[in-house]
Amino acid sequence: HHGPPRANQEPAFVIDGVEEYEVQSILKHRIGRRNSVEYLVSWKGFDLADATWEPARNLTNCAELL
Repeated sequence: HHGPPRANQEPAFVIDGVEEYEVQSILKHRIGRRNSVEYLVSWKGFDLADATWEPARNLTNCAELL
């Protein structure tokens, strides 16, 4: 799961050179650009204010939360 980039926070792990972050929870969903579904993601270890809208393609390892 890609996450919010922050200089002072390390990613949860790195897979194939890509920083990945752990999803705490999915707060909302919406229809985004080109009719794709986007999810408002609360990230583990981050404040709720750091939640980000992410396309489903960025959430490949948390299907159980979608």
